[in-house]
Amino acid sequence: MTGHPDVYIPHQKEIHFFAKPAIFERGFPWYRGHFVGAGANQFVGEASTSYTLAGARLDAPRLLGEHLPESKLIYIVRHPLRRIESACMHLAREGYWRGPDLAESLRSRPNVLETSRYGLWLDRLRAHFPADRILVLFFEDWIADPAAVLRRVARFLGISEQPFRDAASAPHANASVGRPAQNAVTRFLLNAPGSVAIRSVLPEGVRSGVLRLVGSPPLTERFRLPPNLAARYAAELKPDAERVLAENGKPTDFWDLEPSRAARPAPPA
Repeated sequence: MTGHPDVYIPHQKEIHFFAKPAIFERGFPWYRGHFVGAGANQFVGEASTSYTLAGARLDAPRLLGEHLPESKLIYIVRHPLRRIESACMHLAREGYWRGPDLAESLRSRPNVLETSRYGLWLDRLRAHFPADRILVLFFEDWIADPAAVLRRVARFLGISEQPFRDAASAPHANASVGRPAQNAVTRFLLNAPGSVAIRSVLPEGVRSGVLRLVGSPPLTERFRLPPNLAARYAAELKPDAERVLAENGKPTDFWDLEPSRAARPAPPA
């Protein structure tokens, strides 16, 4: 999105303004300050996964509807179990979960499961936005044909498809495996006042080098749900997932959520 001349996305990817009280209390002048670089005719946007995160302390769908009612929303979904595994990897990379405690920590965090109830979140969004202002995209479609997904985004926003063509050729890389895991030191550096501005002017090699020096050892493999937990989650999530698939023209087996198959050990990634 950042390469399209009609779209402005701030350097800070996840602002979390409508999900976290301490950030929301900074006020709308602070929020609007993220978009001061936008041109007069550009769409502005941000990407905060916390707006559809179970357990968030603020009701982001309601706040978005109250304060930005003319917005267009893009909601990206993927196989519900793979989303949970990806969330676990993210939390591990952030330094909150490590090693064999990952699965046990997951059992004590029901919000990780609830965030994969996409139908529930779509209902909450539709309570504040008309259906034609919400675009549901599938991560699997992006992996298979990013150009087609970007064309859908362009049509949804009412902008030209042409500038998206080069972006569609960019390879997808796992965001967690092989990267240094964070710890208290790296979280402080990344969240300190002014850190976003500093990171924006540092070359990627310098930023990565600093994190490698002070971070925890990198994650070397992807997290997979234990078979018994995968089977239970599949059974719980299947009705919601099948509704979302049907509403968006997908076959109900687009995501395999048969509990007996989910209980089998996952093949190597």
